[in-house]
Amino acid sequence: MFRGLRHFAVSSMLAEGVNPMAVVGHLGDTLGTLQRDVRALDA
Repeated sequence: MFRGLRHFAVSSMLAEGVNPMAVVGHLGDTLGTLQRDVRALDA
């Protein structure tokens, strides 16, 4: 369930135009992980 909520948060923030680095900071993650997650959402 956490993974689904995380994906929702990432996609929502990016759709709103939030800077990807701000999304990374909010999630305590890396840009590489964020990019991987976005690719998974698009698949």
